[in-house]
Amino acid sequence: MRLNLLKTLNENFGIKVFAIFTLFFFIISSCFTSFFIHHQSKCLKDTLIKNGKLLTRILAHSSKIGVFSENEELLKVPVEGAFQKEGVLEVSVFNLEGGLLAKQERPKIRGPGESVKRDKMSMNRIFDKIKESMSLFYLEGNSKVEFWSPVVSRSGYSMEGSLFFREGSFQRRDRIIGFVGITVDKGMLNKRLNDLLFKSILIGIIFLVIGSGVTYLVVRGITKPLNRLTEGVKTLGMGEVVEKVPIETKDEVGRLARAFNDMSESLNRRERALRESEERYKELADSIADVFFAMDKDLKYTYWNKASEELIGIAAKDAIGKSLYEIFPDIPETRRAGRVYLDVLREKKHQSFTNEYHLGGKDFVFEISAYPSGTGLSVYVKDITKRKQAEEELRRSQERLRNLADHLQSVREEERTNIAREIHDELGQALTGLKMDLSWLTKRIPEDQKPVLEKIREMSNLTGTTLKIVQRISTELRPGLLDDLGLVAAIEWQAEEFQNKTGVKCKLTVNAEDIVVDGKRASALFRIFQETLTNVARHAQATRVTVSLKEKDGNLDLIVRDNGKGITKEQISDPKSFGLIGIRERVHPWEGEVEISGKSSKGTMVRVRIPIRH
Repeated sequence: MRLNLLKTLNENFGIKVFAIFTLFFFIISSCFTSFFIHHQSKCLKDTLIKNGKLLTRILAHSSKIGVFSENEELLKVPVEGAFQKEGVLEVSVFNLEGGLLAKQERPKIRGPGESVKRDKMSMNRIFDKIKESMSLFYLEGNSKVEFWSPVVSRSGYSMEGSLFFREGSFQRRDRIIGFVGITVDKGMLNKRLNDLLFKSILIGIIFLVIGSGVTYLVVRGITKPLNRLTEGVKTLGMGEVVEKVPIETKDEVGRLARAFNDMSESLNRRERALRESEERYKELADSIADVFFAMDKDLKYTYWNKASEELIGIAAKDAIGKSLYEIFPDIPETRRAGRVYLDVLREKKHQSFTNEYHLGGKDFVFEISAYPSGTGLSVYVKDITKRKQAEEELRRSQERLRNLADHLQSVREEERTNIAREIHDELGQALTGLKMDLSWLTKRIPEDQKPVLEKIREMSNLTGTTLKIVQRISTELRPGLLDDLGLVAAIEWQAEEFQNKTGVKCKLTVNAEDIVVDGKRASALFRIFQETLTNVARHAQATRVTVSLKEKDGNLDLIVRDNGKGITKEQISDPKSFGLIGIRERVHPWEGEVEISGKSSKGTMVRVRIPIRH
């Protein structure tokens, strides 16, 4: 029963709000009642004490002569006057020695647990306390309050006569001559407090009932439209059409109902738009010539377009509801596709891959793109068999062109070598012989044939100049150092030649002097180095070039840096930069790497890496 009540309270908003506000009103009522009773009780008690003290002081003052003379007749009037006051139970007058001079009391004035009469000792303690304090005090019991006051007589001269008398035994001072006591009944106070308590509780109950009623009405006014909204939301959740909720107020609840109606109408429009979109989606998917299908989280087909029926040969009604592994069983490519599809579902990220299938006696290559879609995925499959064949044909064509270019480069380098050798050997030797003959002829012509001798010397100088030109041309065509002393010597010579011709400082660092590579690799690296220095001279506007040649991890690295204006990305990728294209093509036969980068005003870096053995 208790669990059902707690469950109802937890699940019912109206009951919960009603209980909370009722508890709130109860706490407020209880606190107000307690505070009011406490305050009124304190006020009534203070009034009782104040009146008792005042009455006792009046009695002490009015009974002064009777106490002094110990005349009962003189005490009768003040005692009777005090006794007539409301709530007074007993009035007593004593002399200084504690002897009773006058007394009036009402019957049955003792409360439960209180003694009928005070003994002599307790009375003496009261009298001693009055003598010591010289002031009034009271004793509070369960059903009564006793007020005690000294009866004081003044003697000696007055304060006004103190100017004419010295201080001494005749100076005025207060002297106790007796005692008075008044006992006041607390029953009236208790009765008033009980009446006050009853009225306060009654007011609190009335306040609680009114507050609960108001709370019920407010909660009912809130929960009624909320319940209608809840039913509407449940109906929306089941996909049904919801009628508009009536708007009864203009407050927050009314605005909430209006917002719900707007949301319901918007959802209905979106539902209609979604259905129309799905229809268009299916029409579009059926109209495309490529395979398209959708799958759920278990890799079961939920949609299968017409192209899938035609290419794969399975009708949509036979494919929908079946899994990938049921349509394509025991195929390695199917397992690979399934792993990719699961990755797409898990990571919610598009993935593309290619797969090869044997369908209808033919081999097909498909490009498959999988996209996350809700809780499942959509898959677009494009037949790229012809494109792959064209790409393969293009790759073979490019390979043939590169082989041809490599062959032409080799033939060109071989021809340059042959021409350089022919120029150096044949033309160089002929020019050397001609210069020797001219020198021999000079020695045999008489000194008096000065014009002839001068002409022969000019011919000899021209022959020497021509010989140097022939040597330079031969060296530029194919440096003999490259074949005779190797790559390092040829690069050192080329760096020195570049510095002498351009005035740009060229610093070369080689980590191994005995680098040994075959002739083709040496020629390729040397020509790349030549092309790099040519680009620096033409475009870089540099003042310093650093060259590094080192062997590392079976590769030969050539790094050329300058401090010029820096090459741009557009220049690096420019299809008309034939020098850079040539650098890349020269390393291709050995699967080498070329890295070219530049920063504005900080120079350009060219890095070439070729495997030493391949």
